[in-house]
Amino acid sequence: MQHLVLALALLVPVGLSYIFFKKFNAIMIVCMFALGVAFNFGLSEMMKSRNFADTQYAGYAAVRVEYYEDWDEWIDETCTDENGREYDCSYREYHAPYWAMVDNGGFSYRITQGEYNDIAGFVHGKPVFEELNRNYYTDDGDRYSVAIPLERLVVPITRTREYENRILPNQSLYQYSIITDSEKDSLGLFDYPAIEHYSPHPAPNPFPKSVCAYQPATAGWTNEAFTVRMNVVNALCGDKLRTFVFFYPDRERKVAQKQIDRLQLGNFNELIIMLGLKDGEIAWCETHSWEDVPTLRTAVKQWFTVNSDLSRLTDFPDWYVRQIEAGLWSPKDPHDFDYIRMNFSLAQLAWLSVAQIIFQLLALLYIRFLLRPFATVREMAANGANDACIKRRIDEMKREIHASVLTMTIGSVLLVSHIPNLPSFGLPPPLKSAIIILVIPSIACILGVPLYMSRIIAGKRLRQKGETAE
Repeated sequence: MQHLVLALALLVPVGLSYIFFKKFNAIMIVCMFALGVAFNFGLSEMMKSRNFADTQYAGYAAVRVEYYEDWDEWIDETCTDENGREYDCSYREYHAPYWAMVDNGGFSYRITQGEYNDIAGFVHGKPVFEELNRNYYTDDGDRYSVAIPLERLVVPITRTREYENRILPNQSLYQYSIITDSEKDSLGLFDYPAIEHYSPHPAPNPFPKSVCAYQPATAGWTNEAFTVRMNVVNALCGDKLRTFVFFYPDRERKVAQKQIDRLQLGNFNELIIMLGLKDGEIAWCETHSWEDVPTLRTAVKQWFTVNSDLSRLTDFPDWYVRQIEAGLWSPKDPHDFDYIRMNFSLAQLAWLSVAQIIFQLLALLYIRFLLRPFATVREMAANGANDACIKRRIDEMKREIHASVLTMTIGSVLLVSHIPNLPSFGLPPPLKSAIIILVIPSIACILGVPLYMSRIIAGKRLRQKGETAE
């Protein structure tokens, strides 16, 4: 079906060329066909990226706070005045001091000077000087850091990352059903826990809530000691493994598959543990992950089968960490599913066809208006206008074209850069850049139609001036 849509890239310009030019213009048809293919490719790739885009969670822990001293540098720069003469416009650039907290994933979070001092005092840390070897001008700024010992204190921080999940739009292929919100509520299912801003355990402490945002590892039943320790496990595992434990009081085992359906089979870095509770004990356990070999999830299921007493629940995190350290976790690589291709629905194909026809129509109008000034010059020459009038019209035409192209280019880049979620499709930078480049012509056409309409009106006035001068 998509090939039929692509055929429109050839059929549409043939018809439009005859309608607008009263003949089959081969050059115009080739240009419009190339633009149609490019637009079709760019838009379809963007639609695929949106359908494949998914979000996964990763846990980190704060490992140090840093203080960066202020410093300055000399920027050598040469400027040109209005007469074309160059002169030295070098200047001193000042960099203000700042303070930051860094996690074990290398991510940095800005904090205040007071928060830095409070955290350093809370962990009884001594600032360590680090020479940054800056290329400074008069003021050399370096760094002081205070370590947060993970063996004594773990401050969980959750970050999200978007990636390409080709399973999402293929629920029939991987046999999962869509669970509605009403079904979720009636069955007692859970969505992914929300990321919360919190005061880390133990409280009180000086860690700022604005920085400490984490996602609870458990839902459905409260055991603070177990939840705190599972949050620590997630913080230490980074983006390699994310563990969720969901509790279902007085629920049957069959809700486990519904839970996985609600989460759309989960992310590739996750191990989801589902525990049914009854009469103060663990009645059943089901696990889900995308391991190549289900070693860890099988071991987890066996552990809860043997240790069904809820009083043993707090023993699980330490045992779990030992299994991870022993190498039982083998996450699935998302690129293993690169063979899956996106199949567009009839509605998507219809929308793609309409968008392509509109794009080619606007592009043809744009090209036609672009050629109008040249026809004006030919008319002036045929009507016997003197060389001065023709030259002035050509100069005016050049300035108009340069201004319009510059305006459309800047406007296109600004509009494309503000398309929601465009920078976060999980695509490699070259492909994202290619999509942006392919979208710009369509936006340029939209901007170009009213712009060139106003330019044609201005051109008529110029022709009137040329006839008067003649």
